[in-house]
Amino acid sequence: KKAETSDYQDFDGTGSMDWNRRYSEMLEYKQEHGDCLVSTKDSHLGRWVSYQRTLYRKKDQCLTPKRIELLESIGFVWSIRPPKYGDTGDARFNRAMAARLHYSDLSVRETLLLGGYTEAELDEIPNPKHTWRSTYVNLKDKMYKFEKKWEET
Repeated sequence: KKAETSDYQDFDGTGSMDWNRRYSEMLEYKQEHGDCLVSTKDSHLGRWVSYQRTLYRKKDQCLTPKRIELLESIGFVWSIRPPKYGDTGDARFNRAMAARLHYSDLSVRETLLLGGYTEAELDEIPNPKHTWRSTYVNLKDKMYKFEKKWEET
């Protein structure tokens, strides 16, 4: 649809009433909530957000460079998926995970040591109520969880 009303604003220069109306709603949402993390369920705006992410992932030409620029200028989040493995803020775990993926013949404990953890840290009991859950057990479980996600992709 092309613009036909006087209160309409053509943000992207295409005259597309649908896209510009949703972008305007996105601006209102950002104003009200302080972010662009719209729930993608049960709302027109949420479905539009999900569709923009799909177009971006597929590098679809419908999502023009101007539209990408407009969305990025307001802090639009293109992907809400967690990292495939490791926490971005834990360099030692990331190194251990990389070692685990690269040197599959090493034990989990060996890869954690390569990542930079010490024996004492791995044997530490973070919660006295669960004496069997050492830091090593927690990290091993976390590593297995990320390995499973890695294999699924």
